[in-house]
Amino acid sequence: MASPPDAEALHCLVVLAEERTVIGAARRLGLSRATLRRRVEALETQLGRRLLERDEEGVSLTPHGLAVVERGRVLLPELAQLRQVAASADEARTVGPIRLSAPDGLPPELLMLALEAGRQLFPDALAELYFSADPLSPLRDDVDVCLHFGEPPSRGAYATRVLLRFPERLLATRAYLDTHGEPRLPDDLARHALMSWAPPGESTRRWPVHGGQIEVAPVLSSPDVHLLRRLMLRGYGIARLPDAGVPDPGFEGEVVSLLPGLFDREIALRVLVPEALARTPRLRAVMALIESIARP
Repeated sequence: MASPPDAEALHCLVVLAEERTVIGAARRLGLSRATLRRRVEALETQLGRRLLERDEEGVSLTPHGLAVVERGRVLLPELAQLRQVAASADEARTVGPIRLSAPDGLPPELLMLALEAGRQLFPDALAELYFSADPLSPLRDDVDVCLHFGEPPSRGAYATRVLLRFPERLLATRAYLDTHGEPRLPDDLARHALMSWAPPGESTRRWPVHGGQIEVAPVLSSPDVHLLRRLMLRGYGIARLPDAGVPDPGFEGEVVSLLPGLFDREIALRVLVPEALARTPRLRAVMALIESIARP
């Protein structure tokens, strides 16, 4: 029976396929070009197939190489999860860092609750918190728990569930509307300073609304929901964003939801854990903690 491909060599091939040059792949991996070439050549020898074609523009995949890279993109995260399971085998005695990735702009009040509760649950543990506009692109293989908006990944073995659903709304302060007027129709938005949340994979210039889309020209777009909400509260304009219904500390004015019925979708906030880790005692406790905060 043939031995499985070497994980490091397989990772080199995947990165080389994405970068399309040996120099770019070697720089990204922190390897010398000679080491990178040796690993890929050893993989070709092991599999008995030519995986790459080299030309003046760089490298490209052969049909065999394409098949190996497609499988490798699924296999590598699973191998990383198995390494995490092995590393957590002794967690009854030693609790390592709890690594959490989250989308930009989650309400700080929720994060503070999570951190405070986490310290009570794991008083000796370290927390590593990473933020990204789209935590799934790419999904870090060193993360224990991922919070993200939208649908779960189509590849890989993950346990996932919906924590919360936020209605998408168009919001402005009463003070802003008293000065600039309140839009009564979608066409009225063209006369206002618009700010748009940037959901992963969506255009901020075409807003999905009931029955289709509307074209807009936002003065500011960002994946950071909290930043947009704070700017809206300061009277910078009208903001389209998911509304968590969390109180705004320090703000004593009125926030108005505009054009009711224009937006009719809800944004899902999901929690995702590698399936291989989902049954470990620590991750079960972390998941229960997150859900208790999301649904007090």
